[in-house]
Formats: sequence, C-alpha cells, structure tokens
Amino acid sequence: MMWRRIWLTFLALWEVCSLWAQTFTVSGIRYERKTDNTVAVVALLDGHYEGHVAIPPQVKHEGRVYDVTAIGMLAFCECTDLQSITFPSTVTSIGSYAFEQCTGLRQLTFPDALATIGSYAFNECASLEEVHFGRGMKIIGDESFANCLRLRSILIPDSVKSVGHYAFSGCRSLQQVSLGQALTTIGRY
Repeated sequence: MMWRRIWLTFLALWEVCSLWAQTFTVSGIRYERKTDNTVAVVALLDGHYEGHVAIPPQVKHEGRVYDVTAIGMLAFCECTDLQSITFPSTVTSIGSYAFEQCTGLRQLTFPDALATIGSYAFNECASLEEVHFGRGMKIIGDESFANCLRLRSILIPDSVKSVGHYAFSGCRSLQQVSLGQALTTIGRY
C-alpha cells in the first residue's frame, strides 16, 4: 500500500510540473490544453472536487473555445466527497486513476463517445452500484472497476473489444455480467 501511495504522489507531481504552464481553471474545474482546440479535465492544485460536478462539452478561456475530450490521469483521485459526475458527450477517454477511491460515487452513465477507460480509473469506488456504458466503449483497462464493493451487475456493450486484467476483481456484490459480441480480449479474473 505504501508503494502505491508513493507512486501516486510521483505521478501527481509529474502532472503538476509538466503541465503548469498549459493549465487553466474555469468555474472551479481545472483543464489542461491537449491540442489547439481540445482540453482534458485535470486535478485541482489546491483541493478536491466535491458534490456534483457537471463537466461542460466546451470551455472558453482567453477568447478561445476548447472541446472537453478527456478526463486526465488522477483528475478526481481520492475525491471522497464527490457524489456524482456528469460527463459531456464530447469525452472520449478517461485516464488511469482518474476516479480512484471516489467513495461517494454511486452511479455512472458514460456518453456514447467514450471509447477508453484507463487502468484503475474507478478502483475502490466502494459505493458504486451502477455503471452504464455508452455504445462507443472499446477498451476497459486493467483493474478499472476493481474493489467496487456494491457494484451489482455489468452489461458490457457489443462495441467493447478488450477488458483488462482484474477489471472487476473484488466486486463482492457482482451477480450478473453480460459480455458483448465484439469482445476479443479478456484479462485475468
């Protein structure tokens, strides 16, 4: 457990140092420029997200309009007071550890544009009961929903091609899993 905390701290520091000049905050949400017209949501420097967070599909900063296309690595990690999140239809990826240990989350509905969920993205979201994948989902990363203790069922849509190692391990309440027809790779347990 200690090595994991050190690793997460290192990753967070790396993100802060490498992105300092490329980030901005609008309406309490911090963004990182990815291209000339796209941004990703990233972690706050001085606190945690809490309550309900609704991510807009576009954000305006210094006269430019950016499409919000990603949730960055560690963006909401350990935001234990985050109760719900609304993803815009423009989000195509969720980074590794993005929502790890967000113990207040109970339900997730992903947009159809979302194609990739990174490793450990929702690991240890102990209160998570429901997950609704969009029709564009392709990759569910390693341990992405591991240890979601209250998760009861999973319906993996036909668009999913790969489910990573231990993606749903430790989900003690899981009673039903439906696999899509396009699935070509399933990792270990």
